[in-house]
Amino acid sequence: MHKRIAPGLAVVAAGLIGLMFGPTPLVGQEKGKAPPPAPKNAPKFLYGHDLKVRPGGDKDWDKARKISLEVYQDEFAVSAGDQKKTVAVQVAVTDDGVVAAAAAVALGDRKEWEYKGGMALSVRKAAEREFTQKTQKFGVELFRDLRANRLVYGCETGSIAFAPVPGNLADEKGPKFQHGFAVRVRAPDQDTFENAKGFGVEAYKDENTGGLVYATDTGSISAGPAAAAPPADKNKVADPKHSHGLILRVRKADETDFTTKTHRLGWRCSRTRTRGTT
Repeated sequence: MHKRIAPGLAVVAAGLIGLMFGPTPLVGQEKGKAPPPAPKNAPKFLYGHDLKVRPGGDKDWDKARKISLEVYQDEFAVSAGDQKKTVAVQVAVTDDGVVAAAAAVALGDRKEWEYKGGMALSVRKAAEREFTQKTQKFGVELFRDLRANRLVYGCETGSIAFAPVPGNLADEKGPKFQHGFAVRVRAPDQDTFENAKGFGVEAYKDENTGGLVYATDTGSISAGPAAAAPPADKNKVADPKHSHGLILRVRKADETDFTTKTHRLGWRCSRTRTRGTT
C-alpha cells in the first residue's frame, strides 16, 4: 500500500480555496430603462460552457453533476520601469464561485468543447496514512475548450483547473498515482500552525496529458507540470517547502466596498519537489 508522507512544513497547496467572483455589483433595473454603465475596470464576458462530471467510480452519466462555467477577460495596467503595459487574463468562474485563471489567448470560432476522458481520484485525509476501501474518491473529467484551445479539468465538487494542450494529447487514459502529502493551513486569526486545520493532498499523473493533477481531501483540484519520471520511492518525496502566506478579503457580488465584515480567507503557497523539479 502507498504510505502517507509525514507532514513537514505547514503549507497550503494551490487550489485549496474557491473564491466568489463577480464582474460588477448586481443592480436592479426598472422596466424600459437602460442598464447603468459598467465600471471601466469590469471584466469582459467572453463565453460559457455547461459541463457534466460523474461521481468518483461511476461509469454511467445518470448521476453526473452539471457545472456551469463562464469565462471573462480581465485587463489591467502594470508598470515596468518607466513603461506601462496591459496584462490580460482569462478567468473562468463556476456557479459554485470557484475560479481558474490563465494568460489570455486569441479565441477561435469553435464554441464547443470536446470530452477527453474521466478519472476517479482517491484522496486521503491528513491523518490517513494508507489508501483503503474507505478512502474517498472524487470524479474528475477532462475537457478541451476549443474556443481557447485550453484544457479544463472539472471535479464533481465544482472545482476546476486549467492546463495547456500538449502536442501528444490522448483520450481515455487513466491517472497514475505519484505521491501524496499533508499540509496545515492557518485561519486568518491564527499566528501559529499548532491548531491549524490539516488537509490531505494527492498528486496524480494524467496519462492523457503527461501533466500532474493535484487533489485535496475537500475535492479541490489544481493542475501542474510533471517530472520526466515518477519518484523512485513515493514514500520519500521531499516535503513541500513553505513559500509565503496571505490573508485575502473577498467581497460578495453585492458588496461594493471592503468592510470589517468582508469574508477573509487564509491562503498559503508552497513548492512541491519531485526528483529535483519544482
